[in-house]
Amino acid sequence: MNASPPTTALFDRNRLQQNRTRAKENFAAHNVLFEEVTAQLVERLQGINRPFKTILDLGSRSFSLAKSLLKQDPTRFIVHSASMPDVNKALTHPVCVVDEEWLPFKDNAFDLILSNLNLHWANDLPGALIQMQHALKPDGFFLGALFGGETLHELRECLYEAEMSVRGGVSQHISPFADLQDCGSLLQRAGFTLPVIDKERITLTYRDSFQLMHELRGMGEGNILSTRDKRFMPGSLFMEADRIYRNRYADGSGNNSKNIRATFDILFISGWAPHDNQQKALKPGQAQNRLAAALHTNEIKVIP
Repeated sequence: MNASPPTTALFDRNRLQQNRTRAKENFAAHNVLFEEVTAQLVERLQGINRPFKTILDLGSRSFSLAKSLLKQDPTRFIVHSASMPDVNKALTHPVCVVDEEWLPFKDNAFDLILSNLNLHWANDLPGALIQMQHALKPDGFFLGALFGGETLHELRECLYEAEMSVRGGVSQHISPFADLQDCGSLLQRAGFTLPVIDKERITLTYRDSFQLMHELRGMGEGNILSTRDKRFMPGSLFMEADRIYRNRYADGSGNNSKNIRATFDILFISGWAPHDNQQKALKPGQAQNRLAAALHTNEIKVIP
């Protein structure tokens, strides 16, 4: 009997830990994007008429999200969990070290689970979502944000063209990102009800592509693809990528260019843990009122 070939995980999680360990000390100098998404998560929660007393802050890189929630309601019980939280700054709520792919929490533990720009590095995102759904109480709520869509498409494109020019071949420098349809399907597979997914595009500007890559390194968001090219990258490759970037995505062109643009698509995904009292879609033929009447128009029947 032939053994099945070993499967390689998409992401090198050990590399992820190395990136975040290196970025941890100066993360506050590079967290502008995380702070913006934190503010948007809090704003979205304000539109939901629920108290949410028991909360899991899953994977946040700072305590800004937990602090904002406690400022709104100091009686909340918030657990901050991350792969490597800075416990020296956690004075007001419990902190635990966890891997989002292996949650240690019992079922029905939380009213609310939040995740801020962390789940895009999960090798088993469906499994992580299933565990979160189990950790929620019935009718509990999950709200997460992750990179998706066309995030960093400018850098990806310029590195591709530069590598083709300098080395005659290409390798992946930026991981693939999920899209809206993918996330909707994953939420449903994980057992969430009433899923909602939307996208917010954030455009940041940098002096040049070197500053952008320095920022990504400072975020701890460097390349962790298991299939990444581990060979030394010549400086000429990055110089060529920067030249292409400035010509294509900068204010001005060539040597007269000023700031370059970088796109970050943030996918906000949410869903509810199942509960008998939740609103359910009617089966065909069960509606009590006609759509045509609501629209003040005539109904046109389709005859097969």
